[in-house]
Amino acid sequence: MTKLIKSLLSALLILSILIGSAYAEEVISDPEARLKELQITLPPVGVPKNHVEARRMGNIVYISGQVPADANLTGKISDDAQGLKEARTVGIALIAALKAEIGDLRKVKQIVKVNALINTADGANSVKIADAVSDLLVSIFGDRGKSARFVMGVSSNDTTMEADMIVEIEPISPKK
Repeated sequence: MTKLIKSLLSALLILSILIGSAYAEEVISDPEARLKELQITLPPVGVPKNHVEARRMGNIVYISGQVPADANLTGKISDDAQGLKEARTVGIALIAALKAEIGDLRKVKQIVKVNALINTADGANSVKIADAVSDLLVSIFGDRGKSARFVMGVSSNDTTMEADMIVEIEPISPKK
């Protein structure tokens, strides 16, 4: 009898873990709803003259470098607070360019890699600033938003920061 009770308790524990995991994934399974929940409005995507904002090759989407919403920002990020604010706008611009390319953010299988160049003064932490982009992606896509990353502090750039991104999307079904 004790063996049966232990087996039932084990089964209940496994079931509760599975249900909890399914619920946690369900909460983040709709990035579009998550954007609304966080009250994030994606900006319009520009049309560059001599390059594209995104390039799709099979199931991989390459997002061109995005800069802070206020493109007039030049010079160095003087402190982490300024950098975190600008990094968030860069992350939102990355998501906007991705959505413009694929239409529905639920197609995202995973964020593969984010590269960030950050023009910082001595008091600002480039890695911490880049964390704001990564944190935003995870808050929108859940574990699918966790990526490999490259961060470099630079001493000269046309803007305070720039980031690009590589994304894997679900396979495109052939039309019947």
